[in-house]
Amino acid sequence: MSETLSQAELDALLKDVKQGAGNGQAGTDKTESKRIRHYDFSKPNIFGRDQMRMLNIIHDDYGSEVSGFMTRYLKELFLVELESIEAMPYRNFIDSLSNPSILSVIEVPPLRGSMILDFPSRISSIIIDSVLGGFGDSTDEVCEFTDIELSILKGLLEHLTESLKKPWEKIISLQPSLEMLETNPQMVQTASSTDIVIIASYKSSVANVEDYMKLCIPHSLIEPIAANLGTKQWPDKDKEDNTHESGKDALKKKIMNTGIEVRAELGKNTITLGDLTNLQAGDVISLGKNINSKLDVYIGDSLKFTGKPGIRNSKYSIEISKIIKNKNNRQV
Repeated sequence: MSETLSQAELDALLKDVKQGAGNGQAGTDKTESKRIRHYDFSKPNIFGRDQMRMLNIIHDDYGSEVSGFMTRYLKELFLVELESIEAMPYRNFIDSLSNPSILSVIEVPPLRGSMILDFPSRISSIIIDSVLGGFGDSTDEVCEFTDIELSILKGLLEHLTESLKKPWEKIISLQPSLEMLETNPQMVQTASSTDIVIIASYKSSVANVEDYMKLCIPHSLIEPIAANLGTKQWPDKDKEDNTHESGKDALKKKIMNTGIEVRAELGKNTITLGDLTNLQAGDVISLGKNINSKLDVYIGDSLKFTGKPGIRNSKYSIEISKIIKNKNNRQV
């Protein structure tokens, strides 16, 4: 075969070049354009999919820990739900914070570096008002916190710091401790302005008030253990189910062993203070019931049962004869 192109072949080739290399080249350009992906350099993808899944598991567990503790602390439902995990420069995180803020700087040995917990300021005000005897009223305006108020919050935040242990034990045994409490974001420098940090954002709500709690973790802090954030470290599903069941059993055991007042009311009467001071041994006070009347049985301050008094095993006892059900009391 001759390797020399004819004039007709040369003309055809030049024509294809002028038209953008013909249909084949256009198809290639189209294929290449499909491969283009937008990349936000302010929010870099520094972890793989498997590692991000593990980080989601860890931080979701931490939200559950905080929610459970705060509900017990306030004796009111406190919800904490993980909404997002993203990476950004440290300066972006600091610029997003209000002043004043409630910032806990947390050391987490054996890892080198510090995490920052940004606790919601509006919810902090509700907690302080409740602890100091108020009604836990909310306000849109957040004022500077006094030393006494910060002292109240510090004890609370030490517990939230301790709560980091359990979620992270899947990867590493941390010994978290509250290093300092700060209200001015510009005074907290745990990383340089351009360093990448991981931000876990939690939607928090209590007493019809919603706000956001954020946990900031420098990438340099968890980089030494990043290899452990892989599929081999994911919790086994069966093991998770067993742990969940054992957790339910533990909760049931705690409830069953919780002390609560149960009392039987023999009756009621009203006398004057004079009659009370003049009572002598052998005097009888009528309680408004005869010997055959049923007694009211209370659990706490709620009327739950009626029953008949008696003796069992040489001890006073009551035989429950009726369960009281109304709109305020559910059946026991």
